[in-house]
Amino acid sequence: MRQWLPNNGTGNNIWDMNPHSIQTVLRRLMERTGTACNPHAFRRGFTCNLHKKGLSTLDIMHLGGWEDLSMVLRYTRSITFDDCLEHYKAVNG
Repeated sequence: MRQWLPNNGTGNNIWDMNPHSIQTVLRRLMERTGTACNPHAFRRGFTCNLHKKGLSTLDIMHLGGWEDLSMVLRYTRSITFDDCLEHYKAVNG
């Protein structure tokens, strides 16, 4: 993205891409890396990482553009006890 953005991104959004183009880029990235690269995976990762950093589910909901907490809660349920313990230790020394 760092290579692409300086020479592009002049349209309606930062990437000047339509949904089909974004899906194509993500599919190619998944083929190259073998890692799930789809809008769902990015939104789930966004949610889990912010939750692990200590943001409230309400803040995450607003940042992610969700209208209610149901998806945020669904995504954050995947965070394990060990994740929570690690966060607790980091915050409380």
